[in-house]
Amino acid sequence: MPRTGRKQKPYETSWKEIVPGLTRCKDGRWRISLTEQRFTESDERRAVEKAKKMLGKLRPQVVTISAKSEEVVGHAETFDDFVANPALHELLDEQPELEIDGERDDPDQAMLAVKVPGRILWPWLREQLLEQPDWIGEKVGIRELASLRRFEIPKAAIRVQRIIDEYKRHSMATAKAKNEAVKPFLRLVNFTGGRTLEEATSEDKLLAFRQHILDDPKLTSSGTISAIFNRIRSVIKLAGRGKLDAVQIDQALSRCKAKLYAPPNTVIDDPRPISRPNFHTLLQSVSMTDVPNVWRALLLMGLNAALYMEDLCDLRWASLDLEKGTFISRRKKRGRCLRVATLWPETIEALNALPRRAQSPYVFTSTHGTRYNKNTKINDFKDFREKAGVPDVKWSHIRDGAYSSACNAPGVDEKFARLLDGHKAQGLQDKYVLRNPQIVKPACDAVYRAYFSA
Repeated sequence: MPRTGRKQKPYETSWKEIVPGLTRCKDGRWRISLTEQRFTESDERRAVEKAKKMLGKLRPQVVTISAKSEEVVGHAETFDDFVANPALHELLDEQPELEIDGERDDPDQAMLAVKVPGRILWPWLREQLLEQPDWIGEKVGIRELASLRRFEIPKAAIRVQRIIDEYKRHSMATAKAKNEAVKPFLRLVNFTGGRTLEEATSEDKLLAFRQHILDDPKLTSSGTISAIFNRIRSVIKLAGRGKLDAVQIDQALSRCKAKLYAPPNTVIDDPRPISRPNFHTLLQSVSMTDVPNVWRALLLMGLNAALYMEDLCDLRWASLDLEKGTFISRRKKRGRCLRVATLWPETIEALNALPRRAQSPYVFTSTHGTRYNKNTKINDFKDFREKAGVPDVKWSHIRDGAYSSACNAPGVDEKFARLLDGHKAQGLQDKYVLRNPQIVKPACDAVYRAYFSA
């Protein structure tokens, strides 16, 4: 038989308190007998308190339930039958500790105390409160528990990774666009250190995150800051379409709306319509570029239809009818408003000169058949305007020139100029515009006269 040695004697303090599980080593250190953990502490009282905390974490929580044996025994015929009931032992997953206060021969008067592990008791009690609160209310004498079903039971906290997964599952954007949209949300999560939605969007952390964004020297535009905050809200809102707790989603959105807001926009609007000489200088200088046919089409289509560079990069052949000479699309911004234009002969000729690569749906594509990137083409335009000798011209000036010419032309109704610019045109229904895009011809003709007529 293996030698096990003498059972370790518990430590007795100088004030005669016995501390089971704690011993003092010969070198003066303290030792927890169960785990062999050792620690150093010169003060005896501090050492004892620390040991009690360490031992408390090791001992499983046990709840003692006391009742008359006749109430606990239930269907068992005798008290001994109940104590020996294997079903009880299986439920408790261990031999129950029983204490009897009274005579075993008189079970009606005896008090039985069963020590039940907390990991068994509390889940069982929660289940009973949810499934039969009226029975629990009757037993404990709190009748109000019967109405527990009408209360919203708190659900588990939503993990931030679940928000990201649900957003990507329900978003209709491309994989690249999804990753870009998630970046501001991840920045919030990394800054706050929150592992759940509630932790990451607490009011104090949202305020600190807003200040963090405002202090970023790279973020100077109110519009850029607003876009970051809007993307965070959009990710949370779209994730709410999944099987997530709507209460937690709504509360997080409410806090974000109240605490994440951009500063006032201090940019002064200064529209500068491109002058006729400057536009023709650019048009005549396209031969200086690597792709003159592309730049000619960009310049003419941008002026003809009042398009930003981003709109041109996203332009699709499906939006053009070169035989009828019309352009119909919807803006991504401003509630996806319709924008319509009639094409000039010069514009149609420039568009027909463009190659169609790899069955791409986009009008302006690279040699690989992929659409151009807005930032890349804007940078290319900066080099182009320098070579052309008009360094102060911006691409937005071309759009401003088209809109200003249409608005200022005599006999052109303002609503048709707004339709050309992609703004909401009062009094015009979308169905009517789609059936009759020629209604915007007077506005397009006014732009042509301003830049091409003698």
